[in-house]
Amino acid sequence: MVTRELAEYFEETVRQCGNARAAANWVRNDVLRIGDFRVTPAMLGRLIQLLDSGAVGGKAAKEVFEDMAATGEAPDSIVTRKGLSQVSDPAAIRQAAQRVIERNATQVEQVRAGQEKVFGFLVGQLMKEMRGKANAEMANSILRELVG
Repeated sequence: MVTRELAEYFEETVRQCGNARAAANWVRNDVLRIGDFRVTPAMLGRLIQLLDSGAVGGKAAKEVFEDMAATGEAPDSIVTRKGLSQVSDPAAIRQAAQRVIERNATQVEQVRAGQEKVFGFLVGQLMKEMRGKANAEMANSILRELVG
């Protein structure tokens, strides 16, 4: 049931982040789950901004949210303290992808031969190489380009 308090919380979150769809999803799926409003609209709005900008990935954002709910700490502080920043530097991702390709020549040839399922293995190896911090979309694109 939507209450006035919840509606105001949602509206303020949207004002903070500018992304109504994301705000609705976070409020419905996460804020309501914790049962109170320890995470302020400003905090949630900032977390959504970090996610939208690519500064953090989805998994890291969930971790930040849980920490915000438990501690009341600001999202930027949590990201910094826990080292959850996402790597969106194409050069760094390209270097890691090249190392993965060199170490997995057999799988690269399988992908080039049309075994598309093996590409997922290579993506997994790239994410492992970057300790899960690579921007997933960028990592996929660069790896696809390098594998050919």
